[in-house]
Amino acid sequence: MSQCKAVYLGNNNQSVRLEGNGQIMVTENDASRLLPTDILALALADCAETVLALVLEQKHLDFSGSYVDVSKDADFENYKVKAIHLTFHLHEEYSEEIRKEIPHILETMCVVGRSLHPDVVKDYKFLFDVK
Repeated sequence: MSQCKAVYLGNNNQSVRLEGNGQIMVTENDASRLLPTDILALALADCAETVLALVLEQKHLDFSGSYVDVSKDADFENYKVKAIHLTFHLHEEYSEEIRKEIPHILETMCVVGRSLHPDVVKDYKFLFDVK
């Protein structure tokens, strides 16, 4: 049994339905809706936030309110995502030790990031501006 079902609706529209709860997302190959390349970038951001939350909350650090700005560069002539840019907005009170540990957590624990082809640049920036 599949977890999701992707149905082509015609005219460059796809409907993706999560079988467990019936949630539906429609994608389109233009700028009016999420592109599949946007979903790839969002998957990296979601995975990265999840592993950071898991590790930092195990250390009894607050992760709530943290967020990630997401963008990507795609080469549509060669059909490739070139780079995914993630700017993390994290709590300003994190110690220098934690700040230095964060990139290592992402590189070693983010399944999506580790699964991307090495040609896809993962551009991580960290701002400690969440109060």
